[in-house]
Amino acid sequence: MPGPYNNNVQIFQTPDHVAILAESVHLTRIIPLDGRPRSGLPQFGGDGRGYWEDDTLVVESTNLDGELTMIGTEPHRLVERFSRTATRSNTSSPSMIPPCGAPHGPRGSP
Repeated sequence: MPGPYNNNVQIFQTPDHVAILAESVHLTRIIPLDGRPRSGLPQFGGDGRGYWEDDTLVVESTNLDGELTMIGTEPHRLVERFSRTATRSNTSSPSMIPPCGAPHGPRGSP
């Protein structure tokens, strides 16, 4: 069951970008879909790049700036999958890859 806060995410799409607006801290992440190289600059939401796997948007982020240590660990790489479940609804499934390389599921759980 979803918690009372940070369950609202809006996704906007153009042909070569998606913008992900999260309720938490009112952060909007602009994610290129065109395969461009990463900037290498640390950012709060990471340096994300997106692509499609069938009907699922996959966003892989690196270069996180250290602020995610509040969730227990700073991942080396964050992989998010967004899938539409209804006309006005979607699900997301984040996986964090810590520096040691072993993937973790949602919220850092093994």
